[in-house]
Amino acid sequence: MSKLGCICGHTITDQTDAIPYKGHIIRDVIEEPFLEKLYGIIDSLIDAIKNDQREKWVKDNFHDSYPVHLKNSDMVHDLFIGYYLDQTRDIYQCENCGRILIQVGTSQNYATFKPESGNWKNILGNEAGIDVLQ
Repeated sequence: MSKLGCICGHTITDQTDAIPYKGHIIRDVIEEPFLEKLYGIIDSLIDAIKNDQREKWVKDNFHDSYPVHLKNSDMVHDLFIGYYLDQTRDIYQCENCGRILIQVGTSQNYATFKPESGNWKNILGNEAGIDVLQ
């Protein structure tokens, strides 16, 4: 998605990373199975490395043109992002009116919710400047 129209008429643009009005939602019913699947695939990678089967594991778990000589951490990143994006829903906040737009399923349709309080600015951003890597 690159642009999304809000009911108020504002255009929400999504053309870069680290957008302060965008986030992702992982549903509670999917969180545990998602993590278990991810842990299982990482365990299988570790086992393959221990058993000198890393290249076979890469061929079995990625597409044919996937580079087999990437760092292990790069492969874990790719696995995580693949599963994560399949299971999360996008959420946006209109910077004009504060409405929250949540992706419906895997479609490009969004349900909207209007804030009831006046304290809605930057709820998806890093308003406190918190270092998320601490």
